[in-house]
Amino acid sequence: MDVAGQAPVALAVSGGGDSLALAWLARHWRRNLLALVVDHGLRPESGAEAQLTLERLHAMDVPARLLTLTGLTKGPAMAARARTARYARMLQACQQEGCVDLLLGHQADDQAETAWMRANAGSGPDGLAGMGWISHTPDVRLVRPLLAVSRTALRNTLRQAGLAWVDDPSNQDMRAERVRVRAALQQSHLSEQFWCMAMDAGCARMARDRAQAASLARRCVFFPQGWVGLGATLPEPAVLSGLIRSVGA
Repeated sequence: MDVAGQAPVALAVSGGGDSLALAWLARHWRRNLLALVVDHGLRPESGAEAQLTLERLHAMDVPARLLTLTGLTKGPAMAARARTARYARMLQACQQEGCVDLLLGHQADDQAETAWMRANAGSGPDGLAGMGWISHTPDVRLVRPLLAVSRTALRNTLRQAGLAWVDDPSNQDMRAERVRVRAALQQSHLSEQFWCMAMDAGCARMARDRAQAASLARRCVFFPQGWVGLGATLPEPAVLSGLIRSVGA
């Protein structure tokens, strides 16, 4: 529910089917929104696609802000570098606008792909949990409300509403690991299995986090000077590692 004087809820909108569906659904939930559209400049048509996305958001009555990246070049790890730069710019915009939450369009198929890649990489239980519904940065919460909704359902939602979206050609580039994994999941029909695995692992991870938080509340004292009293016994290594990172931040 919108409250007078409250900062807007930010949305990451690339113009693709997932993020545009996120904007359309969010408009039915909140009025005080701010879509962040990033022009990465890596393809000649990216500027025109960003402008088209702004027009589509305007037609949906979703306020939007264009963010332009500079200095990105093609080469090794281009996707990772672009993703890092995109998130950094959006988080900066959230800070400027006072936004506490940034909604992301990751959906169920993305979660299944993430679980597949992490399983192949030998990840442990926390890694197999994939993306969380909510992730925290120092200033902004990253919220993924669509993790239980399929890519097909989101595009059907847009079609039903008479809305078009931008298809990024990089999503068809088989040189990218995620694109190859997506094709493999479609051929093997294992997407639902890996999604379920991620959801189960996520629930287990949240249960461990709650237990660790309760243990810390019982055994540790957090002092305003920036240090922690641990008592007579040290917590388990994972919890101690998290404490050290927090105190050292």
